[in-house]
Amino acid sequence: MKRFLFVCLFLALALPAQAASKVAFCRPDNMASALAFIADEQGYFKAEGLDLTYATATNGKICQDNLIAGKGDAMMGGDGPFTYLSFTPTQPIRLIAQQMVNPETALIARRDRGIEKESDIKGKRIGYLPGTVSYIYTAHLLEKLGLTPQDVHLVALQPPAMPQALQGGAIDGFVMWEPWVSQAVKALGNGAVWLHDPLMYNYRSVFSVTQSFAKNHPEDIKAMLRALLRAEAYIHAHPAEARVALARDAKLDVQILEKNWSAYVFRLTLDPSLIALLDSNARYITRDDPNFKDKPAPDFRKFIDSSFLRVVAPDRVEAGM
Repeated sequence: MKRFLFVCLFLALALPAQAASKVAFCRPDNMASALAFIADEQGYFKAEGLDLTYATATNGKICQDNLIAGKGDAMMGGDGPFTYLSFTPTQPIRLIAQQMVNPETALIARRDRGIEKESDIKGKRIGYLPGTVSYIYTAHLLEKLGLTPQDVHLVALQPPAMPQALQGGAIDGFVMWEPWVSQAVKALGNGAVWLHDPLMYNYRSVFSVTQSFAKNHPEDIKAMLRALLRAEAYIHAHPAEARVALARDAKLDVQILEKNWSAYVFRLTLDPSLIALLDSNARYITRDDPNFKDKPAPDFRKFIDSSFLRVVAPDRVEAGM
């Protein structure tokens, strides 16, 4: 027995430890990355044998562009950029799972510009971020009001510039998510009007990887999904601690997180409602964007790979996916 134990100890010391798998991961500094922030903060990625190198961005479109340019393997993002990209038949990104439903996107406007309700935006200068959830929400809002993009003056801006542009008067309002909405409210105080219809459109945060990464590193993707599932469970079991961690790591306002918390839906899944949302997005894009005018809607299932989640958590993949 002693000889056996000695041999085992010798082998353990002699054999090199298996190196952690390196993954270049892009995560926006917002709630789209909630599960990823928690999985990192709690050490779940590391426990799965992963060594993630992080790139951060203000929005998921930047992460998506990084992956297309070969600067990353995996990412968190929103349904908007993925919809736009899917119009390219050879697009190199595969959606692996939806991770949350996010209610934050809203219209924030200046009261002194005559905006008290949604319909007051007609003829006003409204900031938005093209190719993202920001425009999809704007399109829903315009349709709800019986307006067209020509009935407002849309101003393309990056998110960090929006609160300053609103405060300085360059725009009358903007459509965005956190933390930019709360920053504008804080800057304008009682002069800010926050308008949001939660029944109109809530975006989906999604986990995606490059097609080549899916082909060459399937076990790493499964490991990432296991870590994200543990993060989801942690968020549900420890909401207060999760809010503190997210506020710190993503530089978000913990009071805003508490305000929105009950509306967030943290669940790693693939279900047909995601396809319905992407189809809806495509309708607005082909209607409003000259670059996509009259193009047929993509078959989004071609760019969604359910095989990994089906292995890790088969109950999370619903029929039709």
